[in-house]
Amino acid sequence: MDRRLSEHENKTRKCKICEPFANNYHRHFSTAYHRQCSNNLKHKIMHCITCKKSHETNKLTSQNRLVIFMGTSTLYGCILNEKVKPKFHMDITTIAGGTLDILYKNYVHYYSNSSIIQVVIIQALLNDVERLGLEEIFNKMQKFKAYVKSVNKSNKVIFVGPLKPPKLVSFHVNPVIKRNYLETFFFLEAKCAEMTDYDTVFTLKYYGIKLKQSGKSKKYVHIASHWREKNLEFKLHLAENIRVKAFNNLLLCIQKNCL
Repeated sequence: MDRRLSEHENKTRKCKICEPFANNYHRHFSTAYHRQCSNNLKHKIMHCITCKKSHETNKLTSQNRLVIFMGTSTLYGCILNEKVKPKFHMDITTIAGGTLDILYKNYVHYYSNSSIIQVVIIQALLNDVERLGLEEIFNKMQKFKAYVKSVNKSNKVIFVGPLKPPKLVSFHVNPVIKRNYLETFFFLEAKCAEMTDYDTVFTLKYYGIKLKQSGKSKKYVHIASHWREKNLEFKLHLAENIRVKAFNNLLLCIQKNCL
């Protein structure tokens, strides 16, 4: 698979992948866009970055449903890591700085005409909590899910429970953090579980943190080495080895529960 056909890497230029429906400036990876480019070039065979093998451009999957992962920079580019080896085909759209709105518009443009049953995995929210109130976020989640169901009533939706990054969440009083969204994330975790169409829910809430014994009590703390950024007030992304672990666990969860 030619990565150049899959990714818009320059965030100072208008995103080619979003260009048909929005003026966005961000890093964006999309297997659907790659397939579209390959079809335009009349390529009959492509090397698929998710299957790690070659198949026809119009043959999305040999399974009875198509897995679509739509996420943000949290798991951006994990599929490119050599330690990630899916045992099934999946489509991927990941956007640095992606919000529910941006992911929703991408889904509408690239997947609304798909006839195959879909399992749509939505990993977002971190870029929404500072901009929107809880009710607005819940409404956007409901809108997204309703549209996926309108494409095919048999489609399934999974909302991934969000991370608790040090930039947004503190488990104790911390003057470095401008605003503590810990309570907000508890509500979001519950809503993600409630709106997911499977009993087993994949969540990121335990990544980058650990339960620490303090006297007779226990409390959660962040693990500094599990985050990419050095300074506490900027820690928003997991370190690469932890991201890969999280993505591989997501793949196992999908294979066990959704296919």
